[in-house]
Amino acid sequence: MLGLSSITVLLALATLAISSPLQRLEDHITQIGRRQSGTFAVTGATGGAYPRLEIRDMQKNAPLWNLFLAALERWQAVDQDDKTSYFQIAAIHGQPLIPWDGVGATGSNQVGMCPHDSNVFGTWHRPYLALLEQLLQVQAFNIANSLPDGDTKSKTRDLANQLRFPYWDWAMNPPNGGPILPDSVTAQTVTIVYPDGTKTNRPNPLFQYRFHPLKANWFGGAYNKWDHTVRNPADVNNVQSPSNNGEAESKLQQGHANRRSSLYNILTQHQTFNQFSNHGTGNSPIGNLETIHDGVHQVFGEGHMQYLTVSAFDPVFWLHHINVDRLITLFQTVYPDTWVEPWSQHGDTWVYKSGTTLNSDSALLPFHASTDGLSAWNSAAAADWTRLGYTYPELVNRPSNASVRSAINKLYGNNQAAQKGISSRKRNASGKTYLAAIEAPVQALDGPYEVEVWLGPIDGKTLGYGPSSYVGSMAILATPGMNMNNVIRASVPLTERLNENGIAGILPDLGLDSILWSLKKELHYRVMQKGVEVPKERIPGLKVAVFSADVSPAATDEDFPIWGDLTKHNDITDGWSAWDDDT
Repeated sequence: MLGLSSITVLLALATLAISSPLQRLEDHITQIGRRQSGTFAVTGATGGAYPRLEIRDMQKNAPLWNLFLAALERWQAVDQDDKTSYFQIAAIHGQPLIPWDGVGATGSNQVGMCPHDSNVFGTWHRPYLALLEQLLQVQAFNIANSLPDGDTKSKTRDLANQLRFPYWDWAMNPPNGGPILPDSVTAQTVTIVYPDGTKTNRPNPLFQYRFHPLKANWFGGAYNKWDHTVRNPADVNNVQSPSNNGEAESKLQQGHANRRSSLYNILTQHQTFNQFSNHGTGNSPIGNLETIHDGVHQVFGEGHMQYLTVSAFDPVFWLHHINVDRLITLFQTVYPDTWVEPWSQHGDTWVYKSGTTLNSDSALLPFHASTDGLSAWNSAAAADWTRLGYTYPELVNRPSNASVRSAINKLYGNNQAAQKGISSRKRNASGKTYLAAIEAPVQALDGPYEVEVWLGPIDGKTLGYGPSSYVGSMAILATPGMNMNNVIRASVPLTERLNENGIAGILPDLGLDSILWSLKKELHYRVMQKGVEVPKERIPGLKVAVFSADVSPAATDEDFPIWGDLTKHNDITDGWSAWDDDT
């Protein structure tokens, strides 16, 4: 099957207490599995911990950018039967359900190996992304080594040594008023200048991945028909429908301010790593990174990115997830006292069974750390990202905690409402922040959906509310077959929109009484799936509540705002199903 051993290696998933930071698998792996040919060791890219660059910054370095495109193009062309091909690395995340590096099914979930809604959601992706980078670099060195000896070959090898996969920062304000989704990702063709000086217009390897070939029954539903990845098709059942990246950009623009505020909140307010990183481990109303991540997946509509079974084939998946990893490293640096804590898994993946307790020593499967197949990466080992051969621009040379806080403020905190809250008097030293907290069952609609929050009429046409009273959304990135019976929690920040309404004169003032009156009158929400409103009654367990907290503004650019205790305003959501008081 696709060049892999037909014998699936069965791995027990009980967590062992071990002295080594790399999980030993000697007691877990069958003798016959050990005899498979070529266990692959994930090391990450070689040559030192070079920074992964924001994609628009990488473009400024033309030689490095061209080598990246050439290497990615070359890697995507590798035979899909090769276990180090782009195809098989993407398939690890979801479908087709094929063993990789001797690791196969132990759970019943048909979505794939990736643990979503899990305490290891963030850390599982770390060796996964390092594997991607390691194999991309192999192609870059292959390009360099194909050149005749001389200065060009030497320089290309130096560039290959530095090459790391870029990230896409979807929360920063784009430079020069450009699009949030970079042109380099949406252009169908690209001019690549190869190291030997050859210049050729080629299909853009960041625009889509083309299967070669697409085989029957690999994927479910409409995706079994598409021989290439697609974004926001008008009709997912019509394989002639083109990608509509403009629609993705429109959705990104509409949710940009709220996405930035959500990210700023979770980076600047202390939570445990479990609470910060994912939406399945007892979240607070402050929010979490996985829910923000889910929303970015959903802007690509009925394309591959929206469904976990096929999302990793779209090249934008990797740019997105490397940014998620970057945000985790920023959190780690600011809050070094918290990391992965034990948690029982809500549902099966293809390799983790529901009810299994995973902790920082649990193997992150299928990512082996040695060629003997006896050890695998775990969260404890992956905590130091430099061991996997990379860093990020904000973290080069291990800057001080204060420097990282300053970088976060500069990147994501440049709206006053987010940093200082809302003050009813200009000279008041403190203000308040407001959140619409949402609790939603994952599998309520057997597929992805979102809960939209509005301040004002939902049609956005009432005079005085501007082009739209839409505030933001909470995305539920469910996929049929996930077998997840839990609920997720996150929030939509209201503070910035309330502040805008006060400045515009929509609110008589920004005092607490006026704001609570406005929220009771104007706060609305609706459930949307595939662009169609779904009656709330179809989602038992959907809950919404409003919270506020006092905010003391940061004393300096190197400090974060300080929140007081969260207060729930039950009177605002009278008649709604609201969060329980144990939050």
